[in-house]
Amino acid sequence: MKFFFKAFFFLPILSVSWIGVFAQENPPIAKNDSIILAQAYINLTLTKEYFEGLSEERISKILQFETNELASIEDKSFLKDNAALYNFSYALLYYNQAKFQFRTISKIEREELIEWKNSLEKAMIHFNLSESKAYWDQPNEFFELIKFEEESFAKLHKELFDLKSLFTPYFNENIYPEFKRIFLKAKNLDKYEIDSLAYLAAIFNIEYKNSIANMEYDVDNYNYGPNILTLKSEYDYTERDYDYNPISKPIETAFLLDQKLDLISRFVQLKYLASESYSDSLSWFESYRLYNDFFLFKDDSQDKLFINKITKELDSFLKTELDQKELDNLHQAFRHKFSYSPYSTAQAFINLSLVQSNFDALSTSQITSILASHESELNEVKDELFIAQNSALYNFTYSLLYENTARLLFRSRQNISRKILVEWKETLEQGIEYFNVSQDKREETNDQKLFHQLIKFQEEDVKSLSKKINGLKDQVTPFFNEDIYPDFQRIYYKAKNTGEYDFDGLKGFAGIFNLGIDFTILENKRGFYKYFSGIGKEYQLQNKLDLVSKYLQFKFLASEKIIIPRGFDVDLLYSTYNEFLNKLDLEEDEFIMRELTPEAIESLFEELQKKFPYSFEREPPEGIYGIPRDQDGDGVVDFLDTEQLFFFPELAPKASASFIKRNFKPELKTLGSVNEFLRREFISAGYKDQLNYYYASDGFAITTSLERFNLNGSAVPSDSRFVKSLTEVRKFSYYEIFKSMFFDLEYNYRMFAMVIASNATKESKDGMTPGFATQIIANSYDALPEVLTNRELPNKTLSVFVYHFRLNVNNGTVELDLTRKITAQDYLKNAGLLRIIQ
Repeated sequence: MKFFFKAFFFLPILSVSWIGVFAQENPPIAKNDSIILAQAYINLTLTKEYFEGLSEERISKILQFETNELASIEDKSFLKDNAALYNFSYALLYYNQAKFQFRTISKIEREELIEWKNSLEKAMIHFNLSESKAYWDQPNEFFELIKFEEESFAKLHKELFDLKSLFTPYFNENIYPEFKRIFLKAKNLDKYEIDSLAYLAAIFNIEYKNSIANMEYDVDNYNYGPNILTLKSEYDYTERDYDYNPISKPIETAFLLDQKLDLISRFVQLKYLASESYSDSLSWFESYRLYNDFFLFKDDSQDKLFINKITKELDSFLKTELDQKELDNLHQAFRHKFSYSPYSTAQAFINLSLVQSNFDALSTSQITSILASHESELNEVKDELFIAQNSALYNFTYSLLYENTARLLFRSRQNISRKILVEWKETLEQGIEYFNVSQDKREETNDQKLFHQLIKFQEEDVKSLSKKINGLKDQVTPFFNEDIYPDFQRIYYKAKNTGEYDFDGLKGFAGIFNLGIDFTILENKRGFYKYFSGIGKEYQLQNKLDLVSKYLQFKFLASEKIIIPRGFDVDLLYSTYNEFLNKLDLEEDEFIMRELTPEAIESLFEELQKKFPYSFEREPPEGIYGIPRDQDGDGVVDFLDTEQLFFFPELAPKASASFIKRNFKPELKTLGSVNEFLRREFISAGYKDQLNYYYASDGFAITTSLERFNLNGSAVPSDSRFVKSLTEVRKFSYYEIFKSMFFDLEYNYRMFAMVIASNATKESKDGMTPGFATQIIANSYDALPEVLTNRELPNKTLSVFVYHFRLNVNNGTVELDLTRKITAQDYLKNAGLLRIIQ
């Protein structure tokens, strides 16, 4: 921005202009656009600031003078360079002029109100132009001199908004009598002067829309059904903003339509659509929007007190004319002409979604009432075209209904009987069926996209409901299993005591709750997984019931009640038997532990061997796992052998660093004495209870637990140094270990592995992973195996491997550090273990 002035002329002229410019006591000054503009800005700013204290005569003279002064600036180049200040000065001029007109008016007539409107409108237009031309990041000494600053915009922005708010009720009140006349003609004479409403609003540039009659899509003006939930949610629609917001965008020059007039406009449009004058049909989406507009109108007409904003008195016109009978007549006319199915379905979806997401916060009576209401409404949805074109939403909404109903039944449980449990199962089953049907993927039309955006039906809802249904299935499954477990036990005792095997009974009881029962042992078939993209209706048979079923199947096959069919797969039989034993080993149920004892299992195995001889020396056929064999040659089939041997990998996983020390500690003759030396060093470095042992080649291996450490060698607090959750083999979790590393930005993780054997241990090409690290730690011994204590090796070699895990900040994943920037000696020194290799 460029100004051409000389500072030593400026201050005297300002002084003259403000103190005595109207006295005409000073001789004429040569015209200078920069000085004229600066004086106009300052004079008009001071007039604004001290408006209430100035006389009307003086304000009139200032406005007249500055109007002429600003009009005298004609240099287009100057105006372009100084557009921000020039337009801001005009904004000040018209703002003061509008205030002056308001202050001096004696009788409020339409002609005078239009003058107010025109002056204020010009002020807002010039303000917006000025704001768009201002660049405050560029220093300007002239602006500093006249105090034209960013704060000037913020102040005038608020003052223009306040004056706009002051004028708006007068403009609305001026056209209100004519709005009322048009309202009465629509109500009593079926005459609809919608264009006249638009014309009247345009007199004062009042924001006006015929969006209802014109079927226009307005995403910011939607109703989301009756307020049946006392909850704030994403479905609370936002009304027009009558409150001031700090300057962030241009001032809207249009004035707001008063709520009273807005209701009249909406009533006339709705009345027109409900009348015989409107004969067009509506699409399902247009029908939805019409009912939406009606209910929004109904809520606003019933919830608001209509107050005259000028007199602050209650307005009785709408309270008298817009009564409940008139609203009911409108609704009945719409129901007679247009499909209600889209609206009732959308409303049910919204409210049932809210119930689902706020289930725990709602009372049982609230939920019961809402479910009953929407079940009734959904049952009335008969519009086949709407259902066909909105199958996903229609079926999804029914799924919500039944999921919420099943969840309520589960929450209200008491005096549980089989009849009640079957009701849970059948209700949830209906929810699953509707959910699966709703997942029929079809390309959305534009109306469907808008519809789904509007009611917020999106992919997240699908994921959420799927998770809720599966979660509820997990909750009810134990109740189903417990209900039929006594029947399974009865069938077991019947087989045990009489030799009668009631497999139909097992199948029948499991079928009551659609519990998946497996008879592949009897059928001598491989089980296979059938892919299903939806939610399965089958429930999980608990391990203890599955064990009863499988045990009876094995006993039946081993008995004399069945002749071995040709082609019977013996390999498969023992493979499934091995799996059965693995599951049995994990079960702690009292009945199972009492009945399926080691003696009973060994007896069963002998019976199977007698009828289905099997040679355990041969290799298992390709593709079959878990075939029982005597691999360790101790004369006991491996799955009956209680001893487990844990070996460190023959090829150590690729490490972050490694070190080989040959002829290690020749003075220590036995492996037991080597172990004592290593234990002392580890314990002194803080590794007590953190050592894990393995067989390794002709010696042994020792590893440390996963631990956090600092690269600078500083100590990690003892209570958080080692990764926990590995103390119980059955409960350790790769996921939890990985997660602790994944979110731990403060520390690195490491593990030491040392192998003592005759020869050095070689490294694999594959690096250690966090999951494999936790696996080998969990499958280890707490101490050196006793059988190795007195073993002697003529030549001992120590192989040291360090595994350093860290978070890769570039890709956010946990990975093994293979940069080799740190040596094994440095890792050992950092951990206080360097003496081991010295």
